[in-house]
Amino acid sequence: MAPKTVGTGSIRREDKIIERFIQEEPQIQHPAGVKLNNENKAKSSSEDKEELVTETLARIYTEQMLYHKAILTYKKLMLKYPEKSLYFAGQIEQLESKIN
Repeated sequence: MAPKTVGTGSIRREDKIIERFIQEEPQIQHPAGVKLNNENKAKSSSEDKEELVTETLARIYTEQMLYHKAILTYKKLMLKYPEKSLYFAGQIEQLESKIN
């Protein structure tokens, strides 16, 4: 593919850049000394984030029968939302009765 010319026969600067790019076929390469550690990334992505606590998360833990995690989540929610602490305490009681 020949570069386009502008009226006087000269090649536009943009066309030169594009043509050089096409001819060189550059490839993106990872730095040689850097290796990805996918195992640790997978492990860290599955770990619980301490700052992420919601009622929905607590309900999901309950549905998954992860009662200890649900209880911990409700306890954190009690501190975060003291106005709903009675509700959360009731949820904790129900969960503790399922454990015992």
